[in-house]
Amino acid sequence: NDVIYFTKNKFGLEKLDKGYALYLTDDGMCPLNIILQMMLVEHGISMIHASAFQKDLGGIVVMPAFAEAGKTSLLGVLAKTDQYRFLGDDVVLLSKEGECLAYPRSIVLQKYHQKIFSNLFSELNISHARDSIVKSTKKFIKENIPFKGLIKSLFPGKINTNMLNYDNHLATVPLENFVGENNIASKGKIEKIIFLQRYNGKDIKSNLIDTDNMSVRLLSIMHLEWLNYLVIPLTYAGFGKFNIASYYSKVNDIIEKAIAGKPCHILYIPQTLDAVEVADYLESLI
Repeated sequence: NDVIYFTKNKFGLEKLDKGYALYLTDDGMCPLNIILQMMLVEHGISMIHASAFQKDLGGIVVMPAFAEAGKTSLLGVLAKTDQYRFLGDDVVLLSKEGECLAYPRSIVLQKYHQKIFSNLFSELNISHARDSIVKSTKKFIKENIPFKGLIKSLFPGKINTNMLNYDNHLATVPLENFVGENNIASKGKIEKIIFLQRYNGKDIKSNLIDTDNMSVRLLSIMHLEWLNYLVIPLTYAGFGKFNIASYYSKVNDIIEKAIAGKPCHILYIPQTLDAVEVADYLESLI
């Protein structure tokens, strides 16, 4: 049949007329994001690895970064005031029309968040118990599939999901519990992009860069985060079932059009600087 089995990652994928059928095992990989991405780009929408927020009901500030740069921690600090509404802490979507769209899923708390959100960890009684981790991650992906409405309208097919066990994941917390029920936004026009970059210097500082530079960064970091998942489009391309060159061209085009004419900053953050100090500096940029 037309199902391609990824034996090492323990899942199978079948390309349908509209969308894909995903076949999973209890302990296999769940490559949901890359599959959604492959479909969304055909509709002028692309995921990026970033957090995003709206201040005082204005435009959307998008904050892309490498993993562990402090996106979630920074949003946790900003959420302590009533000025901000949030669209996501790790993944958001950009459209060709210059909008940022929320990717409404729970916050995934990692081991390195424990020091920053000690009160939250204590309140939720989060520990390193492996049974708790497995149960919470599986429950998260089953009950919190993002964009159910959008997926249903664009791709009438059915996607079954499960989730692999991540070593650093301790718990998932609904976004409304993390930032407050009234502090969630669904979409908005992009106002600026601030790239968070940790470095070995002593002072926090920022520089403006051009949109071409930022576009390349956004495209590169998103796919770096999905390095293990890229086996899917590359395998389909190898079988002649997916145009990988067209895919990257479309993603680049979406990102370029989404951020065209918007101020793009690099925020250089010392490795030892905490989220509160970063938030104080961020105020000068927004």
